[in-house]
Amino acid sequence: MNILAQGAALFLTREELAAAHLTPETLSCREAMPLILQALRQAGRPVPPCLEIQCFPSRDGVLFFLRSRVEDAPSDCYFSVTFS
Repeated sequence: MNILAQGAALFLTREELAAAHLTPETLSCREAMPLILQALRQAGRPVPPCLEIQCFPSRDGVLFFLRSRVEDAPSDCYFSVTFS
Protein backbone atom coordinates (compact mmCIF):
# COMPACT_ATOMS: atom_id res chain seq x y z
CA MET A 1 0.00 0.00 0.00
CA ASN A 2 1.26 3.45 -0.89
CA ILE A 3 -0.34 6.38 0.90
CA LEU A 4 -0.69 9.36 -1.41
CA ALA A 5 -1.74 12.93 -0.74
CA GLN A 6 -5.15 12.23 -2.32
CA GLY A 7 -5.66 8.72 -0.87
CA ALA A 8 -3.84 5.43 -1.30
CA ALA A 9 -2.81 2.94 -3.96
CA LEU A 10 -3.07 -0.76 -3.16
CA PHE A 11 -2.02 -3.65 -5.38
CA LEU A 12 -3.27 -7.17 -4.66
CA THR A 13 -1.43 -9.91 -6.52
CA ARG A 14 -3.12 -12.84 -8.21
CA GLU A 15 -1.78 -15.08 -5.40
CA GLU A 16 -3.20 -12.85 -2.67
CA LEU A 17 -6.57 -12.84 -4.40
CA ALA A 18 -6.46 -16.63 -4.89
CA ALA A 19 -5.99 -17.03 -1.13
CA ALA A 20 -9.35 -15.28 -0.76
CA HIS A 21 -10.88 -17.39 -3.59
CA LEU A 22 -11.00 -14.39 -5.95
CA THR A 23 -9.54 -13.64 -9.39
CA PRO A 24 -8.54 -10.32 -10.95
CA GLU A 25 -10.79 -10.92 -13.96
CA THR A 26 -14.00 -11.24 -11.95
CA LEU A 27 -13.25 -9.20 -8.84
CA SER A 28 -15.62 -6.36 -8.04
CA CYS A 29 -14.81 -3.48 -5.73
CA ARG A 30 -17.53 -4.75 -3.40
CA GLU A 31 -15.90 -8.21 -3.20
CA ALA A 32 -12.52 -6.57 -2.59
CA MET A 33 -13.79 -4.43 0.29
CA PRO A 34 -12.87 -6.92 3.07
CA LEU A 35 -9.32 -7.14 1.69
CA ILE A 36 -9.06 -3.36 1.40
CA LEU A 37 -10.30 -2.89 4.96
CA GLN A 38 -7.79 -5.49 6.18
CA ALA A 39 -4.96 -3.66 4.39
CA LEU A 40 -5.98 -0.36 5.97
CA ARG A 41 -6.09 -1.97 9.43
CA GLN A 42 -2.67 -3.61 8.93
CA ALA A 43 -1.22 -0.27 7.82
CA GLY A 44 -2.69 1.43 10.87
CA ARG A 45 -4.80 3.75 8.73
CA PRO A 46 -8.35 4.72 9.68
CA VAL A 47 -11.18 3.62 7.46
CA PRO A 48 -12.48 6.84 5.91
CA PRO A 49 -16.20 7.53 6.29
CA CYS A 50 -16.60 8.18 2.56
CA LEU A 51 -14.29 5.76 0.70
CA GLU A 52 -14.18 5.89 -3.08
CA ILE A 53 -12.58 2.87 -4.82
CA GLN A 54 -11.36 2.53 -8.40
CA CYS A 55 -10.33 -0.96 -9.62
CA PHE A 56 -7.81 -1.65 -12.38
CA PRO A 57 -7.41 -5.41 -13.00
CA SER A 58 -4.46 -6.89 -14.87
CA ARG A 59 -3.20 -10.41 -15.47
CA ASP A 60 -0.95 -10.09 -12.38
CA GLY A 61 -3.52 -8.73 -9.93
CA VAL A 62 -5.61 -5.66 -9.24
CA LEU A 63 -4.56 -2.08 -8.58
CA PHE A 64 -6.92 -0.09 -6.38
CA PHE A 65 -6.97 3.66 -5.97
CA LEU A 66 -8.62 4.57 -2.68
CA ARG A 67 -9.80 8.14 -2.36
CA SER A 68 -11.37 9.81 0.60
CA ARG A 69 -11.96 13.15 2.20
CA VAL A 70 -9.35 12.35 4.84
CA GLU A 71 -6.41 14.58 3.97
CA ASP A 72 -4.17 13.89 6.97
CA ALA A 73 -2.32 10.88 5.51
CA PRO A 74 1.39 11.64 5.06
CA SER A 75 2.42 11.56 1.39
CA ASP A 76 5.79 9.91 2.05
CA CYS A 77 4.45 6.80 3.82
CA TYR A 78 4.85 3.31 2.32
CA PHE A 79 3.45 0.06 3.67
CA SER A 80 3.96 -3.56 2.74
CA VAL A 81 0.91 -5.66 3.50
CA THR A 82 0.73 -9.44 3.34
CA PHE A 83 -2.49 -11.46 3.21
CA SER A 84 -2.66 -15.04 4.43
